[in-house]
Amino acid sequence: MKKQVKLIFGLFLTTAILLNSGCATLFGTRTNNVVLYDAPADLTVTDNGVPVQTERVFSHGKEKSHYASQYSTIYSYYTTGLKLDKKIKHKLELTSAGKTGTIVLKSKVKGIFIVLDIFSTGPIGLFIDGFSKNWKALKPRRIDTPAIINGTKSRRAKRLEKDLEKSLKNK
Repeated sequence: MKKQVKLIFGLFLTTAILLNSGCATLFGTRTNNVVLYDAPADLTVTDNGVPVQTERVFSHGKEKSHYASQYSTIYSYYTTGLKLDKKIKHKLELTSAGKTGTIVLKSKVKGIFIVLDIFSTGPIGLFIDGFSKNWKALKPRRIDTPAIINGTKSRRAKRLEKDLEKSLKNK
């Protein structure tokens, strides 16, 4: 009888721990999409010295309504970008037309996952997400490719979204 109770309690405890894993482990992804705005056709990218193939990645943006300031239109699109492991730091070298620029993407903790872990999964979720590093994200996730290649000051992400929105409307 005591063995059965211990076995049932052990199974219950193991199941509770497995079902109560961290939010970032359950809902996060292993990679981050890094958007390369205005990427030239001849762009070559190396990540920590290793050549990387650009691909179409999913992104999104917001647009304020003309009628009411509190409402926004959210639009989604596919654009040129990279899918990179979010747990490590990346040093990207962007080369086009004989010019090369470098940008470092840092892996930083996303605060929302810590808050969700505290309120939904408790210390077990904090431990699991902290140990697995699933609550990290790459910064920056939007890269102004011509500015990096030419060594000029990068435009802000909001300005990039407005430029992209204009180009999408003009097509």
